[in-house]
Amino acid sequence: APHTPIEAKKADIKYFEAKLRPEWKHQNAAYAAMIKSMDDGIGRVLDHLKALKLDQNTIVIFASDNGGYIRIDEARKSPITNNSPLRSGKGSLYEGGVRVPLIVKWPQVTPTGAECHEPVVLTDLFPTLLSAVGLSAPADLPHDGLDLLPVLKKSDSKLDRDTLLFHFPHYYHAPPTTPCSSIVVGPWKLIEYYEDGRVELYNLAEDPSEERDLAGSMPDKAAQLREQLQARLKTMNAAMPTPNPDHKP
Repeated sequence: APHTPIEAKKADIKYFEAKLRPEWKHQNAAYAAMIKSMDDGIGRVLDHLKALKLDQNTIVIFASDNGGYIRIDEARKSPITNNSPLRSGKGSLYEGGVRVPLIVKWPQVTPTGAECHEPVVLTDLFPTLLSAVGLSAPADLPHDGLDLLPVLKKSDSKLDRDTLLFHFPHYYHAPPTTPCSSIVVGPWKLIEYYEDGRVELYNLAEDPSEERDLAGSMPDKAAQLREQLQARLKTMNAAMPTPNPDHKP
């Protein structure tokens, strides 16, 4: 939550409709109302943990599986949400599709109000939670996450990882997305599209909104990252898109 269909309590929708301003990027009062319901629900969970005296012995994680869904809400004739200043949304490998909230409440471990800027991925939660309860993954079980305990304890710590990989060999409708993969190395991000083989290159430190494609002006950097991306996908035996011989345009 929130998720389609866009449905919310009428009183909450009216509350946010009264707050709307024409200059705001977010214009969907029903979506805002769904977020309020989510907030209320999280509050109930946290209050119940406290009532049971479990709040100091429970790790709470708030996260999302993808960026906000940006298709048009037909009932209200406006986008469902807006991920600005990040580009695009759910189903895309632009930052608006893959950069999501991650909030961890871990009593005696995470400092209250601390903010961490180290890039992590949700697969990191598997080894992190195993570590939290004193376990480790079986040696023969493949996984590519890292234990986040160092950055949860000290928010300016660094993880022993300089590369993130995203693979989406599919089509998606909103926004229209074609099969692609991306690699992030430090501030650099390359996206490769498989229909036509084109690549896009961005410096996320200088251009988090991904407005300036540098592939044309920095062909060597683009080629280097593309080679890294393809090598990583090959070692993983990643499923790749292939032409459909039965496709009829």
